[in-house]
Amino acid sequence: MYIGRTLNYLKHKGVRSTVKKISERLYYKKASLKYIKEHKLSDHSYELQSDQVKGKDTLISICVPLYNPKPNHLRQMLDSVMFQSYGNWELCIADGSDKDTGYSKKIITDCDDERIKYHKLDKNHGISGNSNLAVKYASGNYIVMLDQDDCLSLDALYEIKAAMSTNADIIYSDEASFIKNKNKPEIINFKGNFSIYNLRGSNFICHLCCFKKALFLAVGGFRSEFDGSQDHDLLLRMSEKTKRFTHIPKVLYYWRMHKGSVASGVNAKPYVVEAGLNAVKENIALSGYNAEVTPISSDVPVYRVKYIHNFKPVIIKDFSKIEEIEDEYIIVLKKGVKLSKKAVDELCGYLTQQDVGVVGALLVSDKKIQSAGLTINTGTIRNVCHGYDRKSDGYMHTLKYAHNVTAVGESCFAVRRSVIKRLGGFDLTLNGDERIIDFCLRLREFGYSVIINPYARAKTTVPKELELSKHFKSKWVRKLAKKDKWLRDEIY
Repeated sequence: MYIGRTLNYLKHKGVRSTVKKISERLYYKKASLKYIKEHKLSDHSYELQSDQVKGKDTLISICVPLYNPKPNHLRQMLDSVMFQSYGNWELCIADGSDKDTGYSKKIITDCDDERIKYHKLDKNHGISGNSNLAVKYASGNYIVMLDQDDCLSLDALYEIKAAMSTNADIIYSDEASFIKNKNKPEIINFKGNFSIYNLRGSNFICHLCCFKKALFLAVGGFRSEFDGSQDHDLLLRMSEKTKRFTHIPKVLYYWRMHKGSVASGVNAKPYVVEAGLNAVKENIALSGYNAEVTPISSDVPVYRVKYIHNFKPVIIKDFSKIEEIEDEYIIVLKKGVKLSKKAVDELCGYLTQQDVGVVGALLVSDKKIQSAGLTINTGTIRNVCHGYDRKSDGYMHTLKYAHNVTAVGESCFAVRRSVIKRLGGFDLTLNGDERIIDFCLRLREFGYSVIINPYARAKTTVPKELELSKHFKSKWVRKLAKKDKWLRDEIY
């Protein structure tokens, strides 16, 4: 499976980049295996969850579109549902198989569980059509989509039910991709909090995803013209209706990698990239903004979004003078930092987004990445991706699309004057990077996003970890004690 993808990468990127890519992938796999080992659900925890009665009044409908499944994959999927520690579920299966799949019905019937609702369809309606029918048969107010060859963790529904207390319309979790043994994943997608900018760049939510049936119906369900990226399209349309997303930072879904699955690479389904591209373009158009959207390659459903603007920013190199500037669009560039006209244009594009407070550049040296934003992890603040190869795609391709981060440093960032005024200015009693970090943290309290645009590159060098003053530590003692909500310490 990996040989073809590696050779293709070698052909287009060269030996050096391929070696770096393999090295990064091995690092991600090591981190994934470590996580699975340390977070295995114990028998004791499973029994405690199963014995709990409180809150079991909520029916969760698991919906599966079936199409010519492999018997062993189907059995494993069914087992992962039947042994859930949370028992108030129903499994709605819409079978659109066009082959003699009597074995599927027999496997399902042999489960002898009245919570399983099997429906043989008159024909194959495609992935979107079959999925819509599976949801149609659901009785619950909450829907969980499950692919026929994937598996849920045994505590998936328990965690979903617990997360409902946040009054979320959409709940999602981390996911692991595996080939044969789900306890030995190839990679885990450690996700962060919801961001529309992350979702426009990539379907980072994907699995496991639970949503209210009423919301699903309100947006019209899955659309067949987006088959291949139908879930990405659905989430983008749902995001137009609600901002109530809750992320569960646990692996609750196991995505099987095989020759016919997107998890193994989009070459298995080459139409996926085009479908996702159309979904992102439509979402941006409906938001009222003008942008150019392009896939980063023909075989990866990751998208570069460039917002069009018609203004010229003021560039200043003395942070202490920032509140004297009368112009609306400001770029702060630390002395000695180099920034091209193209990078200026990229930074300004995201300032057109009214919910974006600060936009940071990707900091690079001659060969290495210096910073892709800042991450807070239990007492420390570090520059993300410090030391990565300059051409790296980053973890889950995050260095190929603009995305949310907790904060940026003072080397290079863009901001609007109106946002500075709304927050009451910068705390100039703080030192260096602390002033903009403090500003970013306060931005969050006002509902603004902090974005890193990797297509805006500034040349400089920075240390991996920042030294923090006592003043800053005391001001943000509670925030520093927590883990980062955007970039996970399992990887960074």
